[in-house]
Amino acid sequence: FRLAKTGKHGEILANPYSMSKVGINALTKAQQNIFEYNDSRKDIIVSAVHPGYVNTDMTNHQGILSPEEG
Repeated sequence: FRLAKTGKHGEILANPYSMSKVGINALTKAQQNIFEYNDSRKDIIVSAVHPGYVNTDMTNHQGILSPEEG
């Protein structure tokens, strides 16, 4: 959401690596929904880690979060 507020979300979405992260987030949510609606066990949680746009070599130090924040 921070990227959308700054207008930089288009730059991220054009990056294949970033798009793969969007896919992982969608898959995680879909898998959680499957368990919530199709499994009687309520102790199953599906999760993923997404640190955000972190200021590292990988982002050419363009990230808005420090490694500690990420």
